[in-house]
Parts: sequence; structure tokens; C-alpha cells
Amino acid sequence: MEDVDPHMLFDFGRESLLDSLEYWPSKVDVIEIYQFERGVEPFINQMTLEEAQLKDWLDLMSRDEVSTGAIGGLRLIFCPTLITAIPPKFPPTAFPHGTIDIFYPTPLPFSRQLFQLIIETFQLPGATPWLFTTNSSHFQKYSLGARGSSSPRTGFTMRRSTLGIVSMNMALAISHDPSSGLTHTILRGCSVAQQAFIQEQLKTWPALASHPLLLPVLLTGYIGQLLRYHTRLLWEYLLEAETESGQTGAPVLGALPRGHRDYGSITNLVLGIVQQGAFLESYTNALILSIKSIHESISYINAVTPDPRKEIIETQSAILTERLEFISHKSSVMLWDIQFFLRRAEAQMTAVYNHIAQKDTRVTQELSKYSTMLAADSREIAAASKRDSSAMKGIALLTMVFLPATFTAAFFAMPLFDFSAASRAPTAKPYFWIYWAVTVPLTISVLAIYQTYLVWIGRKNRAEDKKARGGVPPSIISSSPSELFPDEEPFPESGGLQPTLPIARGFTTLEDHRASTTTTQATSRNIANTQPNTIGGPGLLK
Repeated sequence: MEDVDPHMLFDFGRESLLDSLEYWPSKVDVIEIYQFERGVEPFINQMTLEEAQLKDWLDLMSRDEVSTGAIGGLRLIFCPTLITAIPPKFPPTAFPHGTIDIFYPTPLPFSRQLFQLIIETFQLPGATPWLFTTNSSHFQKYSLGARGSSSPRTGFTMRRSTLGIVSMNMALAISHDPSSGLTHTILRGCSVAQQAFIQEQLKTWPALASHPLLLPVLLTGYIGQLLRYHTRLLWEYLLEAETESGQTGAPVLGALPRGHRDYGSITNLVLGIVQQGAFLESYTNALILSIKSIHESISYINAVTPDPRKEIIETQSAILTERLEFISHKSSVMLWDIQFFLRRAEAQMTAVYNHIAQKDTRVTQELSKYSTMLAADSREIAAASKRDSSAMKGIALLTMVFLPATFTAAFFAMPLFDFSAASRAPTAKPYFWIYWAVTVPLTISVLAIYQTYLVWIGRKNRAEDKKARGGVPPSIISSSPSELFPDEEPFPESGGLQPTLPIARGFTTLEDHRASTTTTQATSRNIANTQPNTIGGPGLLK
């Protein structure tokens, strides 16, 4: 079992992961910190190296020519990554999706060969290539074997991604030799300001630099500060939403209700609060879980460190444990605050929806009142039309009564008959035929013109009806589903689910129902926009 490679489970896909990374040789920042016996000041060396210089420095590391006499130390390579600044505002669509959860397009600042040399020289965990290609946040411990050391090495990987909210996107790979106290680390993803913060912390506390979990503790504290900042913003946005909507029993002290309330914007604001609050809750839970893992790793480091260095590592571990307990306590309190904000935001969302529903109910009641008034007016118009129709029927009846007598008087009054004959009998004059020759064609022409008018007006009415139905021909309306869609299977006669269409009573087709619904909705909006201020003023339904 002595020849078993501890990295064997991570060798699968290693080459493809290395190929997926981008490389661009350039300058990198390196920091060395070495500890000596008591009374000797720690040695701190910060350098900016080119590709060839970094390779020479790694060659010195492999021969261990730079740490003679040291009882522990830290060797750290920074691989900064350009992180897009994320504005802390809603809605979430303001975030640049697609570029915030990866190591941006910034490549590694060295060649692939040199990156592999760094992994081999620092004896980093076999998961390091995967670490630099994943967005999965985690903290993990590894056993790395005892190559060139009297005791097995211990490795760690730590990943924290932004997920679109927190402006911290970093990956950390660590290798620690308990016998020599040397810790080798490569850190990728910090911004320039974050890298400066870490360098300043390391220079301030060089006595802790050899502990392999110093950087995880520092980064955990920094992430906690970012989460607390976003939690404070979440609280401010929640108070703004409550003040803006007026739906709260606990308003902000000194805050005055706003005159104009755009409930659409308020709803989006509260939705953004719930979404970001859910992220912060998840991220804080992950932070608390990683704190627990770091605690366990500190106990493991204390157990595997040999006696010559055990007192030093236990002293360092006690300091880091105290710091972790402080971060853990603040994170737990922050988690409770976030959960409280989420419950309050959900209550605010419910209150806003209920308020909008109440206003809609009042508008519906007003519309119902006006509909009743319109129905009464319609009944009055119908009664008046009925009275007019009765009068027209009387006129038509009188016309029919007097029409025969009028025709008789007019017919015999024409100078076509001679009543002065000796026989005292009326005699038709020779040109009597002229009357019929003119009357019969004229009557036929008038009837033909009237019939043509009836045909034209009928086509016009059918065209208007077709336009009102949305351009659907009557033949299609009356067709069966199998005629309209010959490629589709007809609905089953029995068995299975039957389609149900909500066609209102009084409409013979679905198109008539849709046209009537559209007209009713347009009328309702016109009425709502012309209501007095007693129901919320114009534009309430917008």
C-alpha cells in the first residue's frame, strides 16, 4: 500500500481540465514568510516575478534552499482575476448574467507547463485543476502522502463563487507539511483590493503564516463582511418598500408616506428582496458549514503535527479557533436576521397583493353599478322603441285601410274614361293602353332596384359581421374540428377527456364570445379611467 498514489481518484479527466484553462504568461505576485526560533524576526519577502523568474524560484523551492533554519513558513502565489463590479440594487436583471459566476475571461498568468510545475513543486491536491474550472463552493481536506517528508502532507481546497451577488470569486489550493511547518498555496480570483487586504493581513500577523488554515480563516472573515454589507442593504430596501407601499404597522421612524405609489415597482422591489434574501440565506448557511469544516481541520492539524512543532501549531490553532468562533457567532446572528427579513418581505408581498385586490374589488363594484345604470337605460330605450313601433303599426294600418279607396279615386279620376256617352256607361278612350305600358315596366324596375339594394346591403352586413368576428369566415365557424384540422385526430366519441370551452350563454360560437369579451374589457377600462377620485382616481387599473 506504500505505492498507492493519493491523487489517483483525481487523475481522471485531469488533462482535459488543464486543456480547458486559458494561459497567458505574465507577471505574478509572490510572497514568502518564514518563522524562526523565538527572538528572531520573521522573514517577509514580496516579489513580482516574470515567467522565467517564477520558474527559477520554483527550482529553489524544490531544493529547499530558501528556508534554511526556519521552523515554518508560507509560500503564496497570487493569480488575480478581473471581477466585474456588481451594483447592489434591484431588480436582479441589472446583474451581468453569464460573466459573474466564472473566472471571467482572464487566463492564468503563466503557461500550462509552469502551472503543472507549480502543482508538482508545491505538492498541491490533485483536485487543483478541477478547482480552477468549477463554480461549486466548498471547503475540502485531502491526504497527500509523505513524499520528501517524515510525515504525511495535508491538503485543502476552498472555493467561493459570486452567484451574482457577492463580489468575491476565489479559489484556494493549499499543501502543508506538518514536519517542516511549510505551507504552499496558490490563490486565484481575488480583486486587486482583496489581494492587497490579504497581503496586509499576512504582514501584520507573520507569526501565524505557517498555519495552513490562516488563509481560509482570513477569507471566511472577509466573506462574512461582504454578506453583512448585503444584509444591511436588504434591510434598507425592505424599509423602502414598506414605506413606499404604506402597508406596514411598523413604519420607519421619521419616514413620511409617499404621495405616489407605483404598486408594480413595489412588487418588483419586494420580489427582488425575497430573491436576494434567499441567496444570502443559502450563502450564509454555506459559510457556517465551511466554518465547521475549518474547525474540524484545525483539530486534525493539531493531531498530525509532530512534537517538535506541536506547541507552536497548537498556539496558532487556539488564536484561529477564537477568531472562527467570533465569525461563526456573527454569521448565525446574520442568518436569523435574513430569515426575519424574508418573513417580513413575504408579509409585505401578501399585504400589497391584498391591497391591490381590495382596490380591484371596489372598481368591480363601481363597474357593476354603472352596468346596472346602463341596463336601466337600455330598458328605457327598448320601451321607447316599442312605443314608436306601435305608432308605426297604426300608421301602416290606416294606410292599408285608405289605400283601396285612394287607388280607386285616383284611377277613375284619370282622363282615360268617358262618362258623357249616351249610354251613360263609362267608355275607355283609345289611348288607355298607354297607362299600362308605362305603369307595368316602371313597377318592375322599382322592384328590381329594391331587390338589388337588398342583396348589396346583405353582403355589406355579412362583411361587417366577419370583421367583428376577427376575420373568421362563417364556413370555418360552422365546421367541425376534423374539417378544420385534417391532420389532427378527432376528439373521441366516448372515453378519455373531452375538451371544454367556456362559451358564454347567448353566443353561438367561440369567436362571438371572444369578440364580446374584448369589447366588454375595453368598455370596462374606459369606465374605470373616467371614475371620480372616490375610488382611486383615473388610471387605477394601469
